[in-house]
Amino acid sequence: MLQTRILRTAFEAFVRLGIDRASMEGIAQAAQVSKRTLYLRFGSKKALLVAALRHRAISGLEAPQAVPDGHLHDRILFVAEQLLESALTPEAIGLEFLIREVVKSYPDIILRELTPGTHPLADQFYRLLVEDGALDRASEDDNRFLSEFLFDALVRAPRSRILHRQELCNTREARRAYLERVLHLISTELPYFAAPRSGDGRPTREETQS
Repeated sequence: MLQTRILRTAFEAFVRLGIDRASMEGIAQAAQVSKRTLYLRFGSKKALLVAALRHRAISGLEAPQAVPDGHLHDRILFVAEQLLESALTPEAIGLEFLIREVVKSYPDIILRELTPGTHPLADQFYRLLVEDGALDRASEDDNRFLSEFLFDALVRAPRSRILHRQELCNTREARRAYLERVLHLISTELPYFAAPRSGDGRPTREETQS
């Protein structure tokens, strides 16, 4: 689709060159369209930037592949690994860079109106908790808060440790060990997040309440 190709090309150009150096002419050539087409569709470079940012932010919210059946701990771990890996792709890093550039170049742009934030991602944890029946004793506000907390603890924090603080190796083994440790700590207060027991499986809800 032409619109998608233009927006992807524009996003790549803004990330690679920066907002100031990326030109409508260069983007048009890379997208194999005329500069006139860009102006007819978007009106200005700023409008194209906004459209490219919104498109990348929304298209990047892809759900993990089908979550396998099993214990809640294992399913949460699976989704966390998928989301963390996705958050470490060059495209996701480029989005973060471009957002910083937008803040500097166009302070009038309200980013929260362009990007969906973390709520759709945290909702993936929420759905797992609903399917497991782990949310039947708390209020809706607390349940949503728990889902956001899981996203922060299992995706946002390790991503920051890898990319910005360089305290965590960016290997699958290191990421999994980190996530396992976080889930273990969470399970001390919320036992239904505990790893499944060998043989008998995860403790039942009745056991965790006793």
